[in-house]
Amino acid sequence: MSSLLQKLINNYHEFGFLVGSGYLIHFVLSKLSTQSGFYIYHFYQQSLKREEQKRAHAFNFEWTERFSSMLMTLPRPDEKLKKRFDGNVRCLMATKDDQLASCAWFANTSFDEDEVNYRVLLAPDQVWDFDVYVVPKYRLGRLFFYTWQRASNDLLTLGYQTTLSRISAYNLASVTTHEKLGAKRLGTVVFLKIRSFQITFATRKPYLAISIGEKGKPFFDFSDSLLPS
Repeated sequence: MSSLLQKLINNYHEFGFLVGSGYLIHFVLSKLSTQSGFYIYHFYQQSLKREEQKRAHAFNFEWTERFSSMLMTLPRPDEKLKKRFDGNVRCLMATKDDQLASCAWFANTSFDEDEVNYRVLLAPDQVWDFDVYVVPKYRLGRLFFYTWQRASNDLLTLGYQTTLSRISAYNLASVTTHEKLGAKRLGTVVFLKIRSFQITFATRKPYLAISIGEKGKPFFDFSDSLLPS
């Protein structure tokens, strides 16, 4: 049995039939074109919590609203990173010895996803978090926790109360972690994307959308999604 076939079988065992089938479709489409795929996302919301700031050893934290050369070390295309700052996006960077160690990205008001084609709309006290990244050599430590703790405290000081995010159904570890931390699932959305053409199926409005580029782009409004106090 080939290693590829064994990997696909293992994915069915890990994800179950529906998500496993989605992953297989995504695997085939993404091999045909890097601009194509079959994506399954869960939307989550959780309260920001103020915690006592722990010592982060030699790490320095800094917010930026413009592209920094330090971000060039991320495994992301530079043009995509620069485009993020065209919107309502800020990035919290942790550095050590003048090198990037981790970063976390946050948007307010609205956010346009850059992997597939949709926009989220947010209430004034909500932020959208995405692409939290820790440099591999620091992943066995507590830098992820320090980064999230600093971001949460700073955002609360600015008046934000909750954070929302999307998690890929193919990333079971992240889904499990978010739910253990008390995140509330707000819905699930499926994107069939073939280059600029996209079909969207969702468990919340707009439920169904067909788009080509910006034309017909679906909007998901989370501004009325309130967590119990």
